[in-house]
Amino acid sequence: MCVASGCSGDAYQHCTAAGDPHTRAHVAYDSAAFQSKVDQTLHPRVKSSQELVTSNNQLPEIRAKLTVYGTTAEDDIAQKPGFDIAGGTGLKIVFEANGLPYSKVEVETGPFKGRLGWLSRASIDDPRTTMP
Repeated sequence: MCVASGCSGDAYQHCTAAGDPHTRAHVAYDSAAFQSKVDQTLHPRVKSSQELVTSNNQLPEIRAKLTVYGTTAEDDIAQKPGFDIAGGTGLKIVFEANGLPYSKVEVETGPFKGRLGWLSRASIDDPRTTMP
């Protein structure tokens, strides 16, 4: 269910890129490689239960294997192929999930109208999280 201020009757959450028109937010292309990273984040796999039964010396290595991609995602999104949008650009959130620091968005206004990509949640001005 959408917040009334964020919906336009199409069941998608509508929002804007955070910041003013002079601010830029990087949108990563919706590539197969990026989608694979998202899938790994949402569905982490452990090679075997033996990885979990090990000495404390191996604990950092196991944690690294179980670390979700999204924990470092905001740091490297700027390095992913994509395009930059201005603050205030209209967006439609087409996919989001708990634990994922990105949302898949469709650009609704500006020169990239109609393009799909992944945008850091920190770069989204979402009316569901804005205090009145």
